[in-house]
Amino acid sequence: MPISTLPKNGGERAALARALQLTDFVFTPVRDVPTYINGKNCFFPAGTQVHGFPFSATEKTDKYVTENAQIRTFLSAIRNPYSTLYAPGQGLSYGCNYGVVCVALVRYALGIPYRVSTLLWEKIPGMRRIADRGCYTAEDIRLLDILYACGKERSHVALVTDILKDGDGKICEIEVSEAVRPCCRRVRYPLSDFFEAWKLFHLVRYEHLASVPPLNEADAALLKGYKDGEAPRAIEVDNGDFSNYLLGQIATLATFTDAEDTVQIYKNGVLAEAYEVCGRSVRAFEPEECGYYTARLKENGCEVSFAFLRAKTDFKIENGSITITADPCDENSKIHYMDFRIAGEGPRPLAKYEPLTEAEKKSGVITRKIPKNAGGFKVYYENAYGIWTHPLTRFL
Repeated sequence: MPISTLPKNGGERAALARALQLTDFVFTPVRDVPTYINGKNCFFPAGTQVHGFPFSATEKTDKYVTENAQIRTFLSAIRNPYSTLYAPGQGLSYGCNYGVVCVALVRYALGIPYRVSTLLWEKIPGMRRIADRGCYTAEDIRLLDILYACGKERSHVALVTDILKDGDGKICEIEVSEAVRPCCRRVRYPLSDFFEAWKLFHLVRYEHLASVPPLNEADAALLKGYKDGEAPRAIEVDNGDFSNYLLGQIATLATFTDAEDTVQIYKNGVLAEAYEVCGRSVRAFEPEECGYYTARLKENGCEVSFAFLRAKTDFKIENGSITITADPCDENSKIHYMDFRIAGEGPRPLAKYEPLTEAEKKSGVITRKIPKNAGGFKVYYENAYGIWTHPLTRFL
């Protein structure tokens, strides 16, 4: 029986555990989940187990799990038949509205705290190319090395999560974890199959593996305690527990109880609204003001938390540069990063993640040269519920 390679330190153990959280999670949707496979729109059928977090490029909804949305938020959405997860897809190629992409899986596994595109992967501090494609052997590969390609032939990032040896100590299999359509997965390749499958990929190594932060204990406990197919809680919101909305959007509150009760909606800890329910109910909630809201069933005690937010963003263009003034208008949110967007109607960024200095984050004033083909920008903010953004600002 092949022998696995063991991690050398706590950082490597954490990285492996993080990757496996996304590849090994199993859930059963309560309604059809939109997805996109082999060039076609299709569904994960209701009542059929799904292995791995779903792949989806959620550029329009910005609901990347482990980044814009927390794991607890995604778990809350799974069990709620009225959740955003089951709504028609708005991401690229009409995947579901919550998802993970290739860079997100590897970034999360390695504890990298910011979004980065495939194009900029090797510019992450600590990333170092070990060998070009076709220029390495099995003996050159280490646990948690990265398989990287960016070009016309292929653009993808994946993680080596096991190197297996036979009884004579020779490498016989290599396991790779990746986010691909339709779900995150890990696959063991016999050596010859590995080099054929990954022949277009460079070998990249992250030099800060020992510093990968430990698993979030709350997330780990939630995933461990998750019971596939469990009923929704007594009260849910369509984006999920601990989620962000933009002011002007509508939250859908759903209750699942057979008893008479009162829904109490608190804004920043103060009761703002109340209504009676009996049995299953669905109600739209569209507040007029920003704030942090909690909807609670008075008798049952179950509650769900979410925020409505709106940022203020101004800009000035001069001599090919843009100066952006950004304000989250929320003392609990901070500026996280920005990106330029392509000209035209497409949502795609030119290059995700513009590193910001601490001074820029604090002042909210950001000055950059405008890249070719840029037609707008987004500034991203972060609070305890995840990363959120104002609508795309166009300057063309």
